[in-house]
Amino acid sequence: MATLQEALHLAFEHHRNGRAGEAGILCDRILRAAPRNAAALRLRGALLAGSGQPGEALVHFAKALRIEPTDAAGRCGHAAALDGLGRTGEAERGYRRAAALDPAHAPAWVGLGGALRRNGDPDRALTAFARAFAADPASTAARAAHDALRADMRLIDARLAEAHGRLGSGGMDAADAFRAIVRDAPGHAKARFSLGFALAGAGRFGEADRAYRVAIALAPQTPLPYLLLADQLQQRAQLFSPAATLFARAAVLAPDDATAQAGLGDALFNAGRLTDALPAMRRAVALAPGDAEAHDTLLFSMLASPATSNASLAAEVERFRQRHGGALPVAPHANDRDPERVLRVGYVSGAIREDHNILYFLEPLLTGHDPRRVEVHVYADTDYADPAQARMGRLTEHRHSLLGLDDAEAARRVRDDGIDILVSLLGRGSMLPRTGVFRHRPAPVQVAFHHVMTSADEAMDYWLTDPVAHPRDSTEPFVERLVRLPRYCQYRPPADAPEITAPPVRRNGAPTFGCFTSRWKISDPTIDGWGRVLNAVPGSRLLLKGQGLAEPPIQAFYRRRLAEVGVAPERLLFRPFTPGRDSHLAVYNEVDVALDTHPYAYGNTAFEALWMGVPVVTLAGDRFASRMAASILAAAGLENWITGTPDAFVARTVALARDGAALDAWRRTARSHLLASRICQAPAYARHVERAYRWMWRRWCRGPSVKRDGAGGAALMRFQPAAERTPP
Repeated sequence: MATLQEALHLAFEHHRNGRAGEAGILCDRILRAAPRNAAALRLRGALLAGSGQPGEALVHFAKALRIEPTDAAGRCGHAAALDGLGRTGEAERGYRRAAALDPAHAPAWVGLGGALRRNGDPDRALTAFARAFAADPASTAARAAHDALRADMRLIDARLAEAHGRLGSGGMDAADAFRAIVRDAPGHAKARFSLGFALAGAGRFGEADRAYRVAIALAPQTPLPYLLLADQLQQRAQLFSPAATLFARAAVLAPDDATAQAGLGDALFNAGRLTDALPAMRRAVALAPGDAEAHDTLLFSMLASPATSNASLAAEVERFRQRHGGALPVAPHANDRDPERVLRVGYVSGAIREDHNILYFLEPLLTGHDPRRVEVHVYADTDYADPAQARMGRLTEHRHSLLGLDDAEAARRVRDDGIDILVSLLGRGSMLPRTGVFRHRPAPVQVAFHHVMTSADEAMDYWLTDPVAHPRDSTEPFVERLVRLPRYCQYRPPADAPEITAPPVRRNGAPTFGCFTSRWKISDPTIDGWGRVLNAVPGSRLLLKGQGLAEPPIQAFYRRRLAEVGVAPERLLFRPFTPGRDSHLAVYNEVDVALDTHPYAYGNTAFEALWMGVPVVTLAGDRFASRMAASILAAAGLENWITGTPDAFVARTVALARDGAALDAWRRTARSHLLASRICQAPAYARHVERAYRWMWRRWCRGPSVKRDGAGGAALMRFQPAAERTPP
């Protein structure tokens, strides 16, 4: 009679020669005699798996592993049974353990490759198949699996390329193509995040979000889906903190990727975390020194940091000028040098459109221009043929869309129109500033207006400002020549503003302070000052309104931060961002006194608050961005609300909050006072601006002076005291 070992050897012979029935009968006899024989259990498991019974096979492999847990073949068979049951995640882990136990066990690598392929990781699957035929060059299974996957990947890549080609067509065409690929290859991470990108382009942001998250789960080591999801959360949902977390993960995965660092810096900045944001922005600039947009963002963000001195700002401005602000070679201008003729003045910004608050200050200027002196043109990334922009015709008949034009093409358009003076509106920090057009010098005279800092561009000749925004002793750096108007700002009151109600202190019993702003403006010194104000006025509250303030983590941060300066959490109120202007302005009726931010001060927000009967107290700093509210208050004849030190800011604010009669009086008279003040006198303001333009034009007509014309001419005066740079 055969021994147990001989019987087992015969069973394996039957199995190798395809006689599964005979092998199974022998295995059952062996296991009745020796139920703990691991080799027989493994063979029986393999036979059961081969006959389509993965559940029974799993039981036998599990028994074998309890007896011999370090056997690679048993571990591989157990993983294969899991695979057969559709438990691919567990199967992948099992194959990995088998390969770790015996790296020369080719079936473990073949199984792992198959599991990785099904789990959506074709690149690592290819590596596993390669390891399999390296372990066993005769393995036809490994070679066949490798070659089949290669062919499928080439087919998927071709389909992906074809789908990517449809992205520019709009609609759901590209999304449908990517969705078809995902149906055929559900574990393909690139197809998933490409689908998300196409869905986002079609405005299907919820579906795009889900596609990105699946892609991240499929390929957690791939940076791109993190970047795409983070960008969507930041740009579309204003969820800056979650976006920062995703950008940070992408930056860890791709530490040399400037896009990841720039996105991280931007998200941290918008989340109000300036201390963390600036280092990330600096890394982005270091990684991509030729990226002017990244350097632009760093310069603008420095304005909001209390740690930024004018000296450190000057150093960064000079670095930007050397890298990106040099003059480009251009042909001489053929404009008629008649110093007294009607001037063609072009205003440039991506945002000159009906639904943008740029019209607060631009409309009174454009409608106030004298056509006997100035022919007005506007250039913007706006479709002026759109019926929604029909009312823009009241500003000028010369409206030019820059949609689809790059900076060089836009500059050619401006030059062809014969513009004499080209004016850049908003500039750094705004959406689509279009300052790149000016580097091509399409006009003989180029002017920065309503910029919050220097352009740092040698092609910009002048910066329109005023004596409050830039006092004579200003140390702020700039490359332009300052031209001081009597006031740099002019406002058109919003026609849809709601009525002003009684001061809320009358119904609440204690004043409510308010700040309507972006989180990045709320610096530590700002919070410290607010804390001193609220602690000096018992029972007072602080209302914060702005983008992103609906995020619970952000609200928790401000409650915690204000608690550190002695303000109880229940004294802090939050209002979410409201897209409609009337509903936005109505929230001012909940506020008694508006608290400005520092070192980046209110701009349009100051006028909004004043128009709604809410006093604004500001702390004027040492550069334009920290003196905008001061300039507006001075133009409105409200100099008493301008302060120069933190102590004065606190004292003035507390005194105003305690003066109920003054709050009542301002709410009753605010609008009539503003309408009678210099800040709402459009014709006079337009004359001041036109005189400044005429002065600039006459200088150009006389020939080259301090600023070069085109690519030639004398050197620039840089970073001089303002008193030395202003025309008489």
